[in-house]
Amino acid sequence: MEARVGIDRLSLDLRCFYGILTGCSRLIEPTHTCSSQPLCTVSCTVPPSAGPVVDGHNDFVYDHLVPLMNAIEAELHEAMLALYPRTGRETGYWANYFLREVRRKGGLATAKRMLIPDPPSEVSKGWQALIDAGKPEFSIEHLVLQPRYEVLFTPAELAEAQRRLDLFPAFARRRARSAERIFPDEVDGEFVEGAVHRVTVNAYERNAEARAQCIARYGARCAVCSMSFEERYGAIGVGFIHVHHKKPLAIRRGEYRLRPKTDLVPVCPNCHAMLHTQEPPLGIEELQAILAKQMSVAEQSR
Repeated sequence: MEARVGIDRLSLDLRCFYGILTGCSRLIEPTHTCSSQPLCTVSCTVPPSAGPVVDGHNDFVYDHLVPLMNAIEAELHEAMLALYPRTGRETGYWANYFLREVRRKGGLATAKRMLIPDPPSEVSKGWQALIDAGKPEFSIEHLVLQPRYEVLFTPAELAEAQRRLDLFPAFARRRARSAERIFPDEVDGEFVEGAVHRVTVNAYERNAEARAQCIARYGARCAVCSMSFEERYGAIGVGFIHVHHKKPLAIRRGEYRLRPKTDLVPVCPNCHAMLHTQEPPLGIEELQAILAKQMSVAEQSR
């Protein structure tokens, strides 16, 4: 817990100290001198008890800063590894090259390589998958901009990450839906603007062949709450389940082709409605986390 608190409190002054320690001048802003020692560019938070500075370093830096920076870097590495399966499950895009690079070179080195400005080009498959799913939060750019990781990156790298996120299409950004427009059975009347062919939002969810392939892959059990209508209601519930399209924004692209086994997932009507409380819809794992939290709260209140 102590390390966690320390990580959350790191700021630009610690980035400057780390730059001095590692010899990375890009981390040091040359425009300001610390009020206590000429080591960094902002008012340093190193306590007076840290000890005297010797050759630009002191015991505080070695005893506290280095372990904290190492801890943050290790946490970033694990967070990047965790992005791989979650993004794959939610978007159907499995970034295998990304995973190999993280494992081989480490999360920080990989993130820094990915933040090198590239000349304008076509949208990458990975970025397009995030747009189709409405999931900018699964991007490396979003990850490195989290306060606890910012200290690992230069101002230029952080600016590049923000620039890319600002380019994420407005239509793919999360927004709430009114209760009157949530229930999935009523969604078919809403048309998506920008598609080459005007199709309804859940037309793929209604397609009998696509539905059959989805259920053949996953079974007629809700992917969020694990409910089975057959188990709950007996014979009248056999085979009953909704199917949810995980990438509804993809239909904006005329070249999009549905992959029922990866783009569709079975859900009960209740969970289906809750997924659609946001537009683009919540992810399956997001709703699972919300449900688990509510169940925990209810259990504790008993």
